[in-house]
Amino acid sequence: DTEFNDLINDFDIKIHTMNTCYRQKKNVGTATINAINKIADSTPFLDKNKILDFKEGRQYLTNLSNNIDFVNPSGYVKCYESVSISNIKMEIRRILESPFYMWRHTPGLLIVLDDCEHLPDLNDVLLPLLQINYVRIIGLNQIEKVKGLEFQHVFLFLNISLFNDIQKGFKGSGRSVYRKRRLLRIPFSRAKDSLVTFIIGVND
Repeated sequence: DTEFNDLINDFDIKIHTMNTCYRQKKNVGTATINAINKIADSTPFLDKNKILDFKEGRQYLTNLSNNIDFVNPSGYVKCYESVSISNIKMEIRRILESPFYMWRHTPGLLIVLDDCEHLPDLNDVLLPLLQINYVRIIGLNQIEKVKGLEFQHVFLFLNISLFNDIQKGFKGSGRSVYRKRRLLRIPFSRAKDSLVTFIIGVND
């Protein structure tokens, strides 16, 4: 907030606040905001005073970016409590058979993979999409490469511990871990029509 205010004051900038989103479908946008708010409420610290200072120093920009109305109806959101090839195939069929055609000018599906030994081999199941260049696959360490890009659909493959952190929030993670988890707001916000999460390692 301090850096933002300095920018405004130094260059005499006028703020025009917009809080309506037409890009993301309502259900997708609502799920995105829920995840982003949990991340925003989290903190790298355990000390109460540091937690308070950390949140107060980011309160204005957080409210500015997270209080959004999604006016485009519908949208598809699904969370699978475990990963199965059959579920992945079903979701791929859903987007290929949708009346809203997959984009042809750019990959319409973003897949984000957690670095986990229990991740299934996706080569065969994704072959129909890979052959027609409809999918982009990245690891969690590459998230910043899709910042500002848009995709029709996003599939997230997340380890159960990371998924729980996003659902419940986290504190005391330390700055380096917090910065990495904070980047997860990017893939959540890239989805336009559908957002699907597959949880890895539930039965371990």
